[in-house]
Amino acid sequence: MQRTLLYLTYKFPPILSVESLRAKRFVRYLPEHGWRPVVITLAPRPDQKVDGTLYQPDTEQSRVLRVEPVFRALLRARKRLAEGDRLSRRLGSLLGAPYRFFSVGPPVTASVLLRAQWAIERFAPDLVLASFGPPSALWAAHLLNSLHGIPYVAEFRDLWVGNEYSNKLKGTYTGRGKYAGVLSALKRKRQLVRQQAGQERTLVDDSRGLVVVGEQMAETYCARYPAKAERVLELSHGFDEEDFPGTPRELARSAASRDRTEPILICHLGTVHQFRRTDTLFAAIRAAAQRNPKVTERVRLVFVGNVDPANRRAIETCPVLSTMVSLLNGVPHREALRLALDSDALLLLTGPLVWEQTGKLSEYLATGRPILCLSH
Repeated sequence: MQRTLLYLTYKFPPILSVESLRAKRFVRYLPEHGWRPVVITLAPRPDQKVDGTLYQPDTEQSRVLRVEPVFRALLRARKRLAEGDRLSRRLGSLLGAPYRFFSVGPPVTASVLLRAQWAIERFAPDLVLASFGPPSALWAAHLLNSLHGIPYVAEFRDLWVGNEYSNKLKGTYTGRGKYAGVLSALKRKRQLVRQQAGQERTLVDDSRGLVVVGEQMAETYCARYPAKAERVLELSHGFDEEDFPGTPRELARSAASRDRTEPILICHLGTVHQFRRTDTLFAAIRAAAQRNPKVTERVRLVFVGNVDPANRRAIETCPVLSTMVSLLNGVPHREALRLALDSDALLLLTGPLVWEQTGKLSEYLATGRPILCLSH
């Protein structure tokens, strides 16, 4: 007998992100294991990248229910300001708090709950799976459990408590090695961590179990919640075989047939942000070009995905980097994989946190290409 899973995830195709791709693959294989997925997700916001090729229509085996963003005009205004001059970007930053409120805050939670109420009456789910990021998805599952008694499982693709990527220390540099606001920032950070820890414990204690990404995260949550240790499932990232026409060995042979007169192509897939070791990478490229100027003609590095403003400026303002490095943003997923398959090697930049498991690694391995890894 097939059971029904109500899946709350705020990122799902056609939104282009690693979270969206993971959710797509998860939903694809559930029917083979006796579960019919009913997905409740958010429709793409104006500031989100979308890939129409990832869109999946409803079938007899699965349904996708999308909640429209509240105050769509506010989201469009913030996007336009973020793409303008310095003054426009500052004005856009002032919309940050209302933007977060209306894009992932209580109004969205209320809309998701209304949609979930309809789904419960229509499909009578046996279980709710809520994916963290943001926590309001978990709170929605918790409220559904309180109202209808439907058990829920919490999925953590990233840490909530102890995630230094989201809980960054912010202060203002005043010169001569001094920062203003650091002590108050530390105080706010401690308060935030205590609040997050209390919320996480409530949501985890009332859940039936946890789904986490990677062995290190599983160990972290087992140690943090010993009573749930037997109900923590590690579900690592993966890839779709249909995206790779051939075995890794066959794909590796196809790479060897490339024209050797072309420049060596190194490709990086995914977001590049401030926590990646790009400073070391860029320094190595400049040093290699200084030793042998022909390197600028023989090597090409392509970043496929979003690059944060600081790294983008570092590339655009350096003659060597601007010659050797190309930036491609908003590339459809299949096109990104084609670029990876056409590359001589793939670049992997990892962050400083030991629990982090990047989703691109599985696809890197599936290509059969050599991997150049720069890690902390």
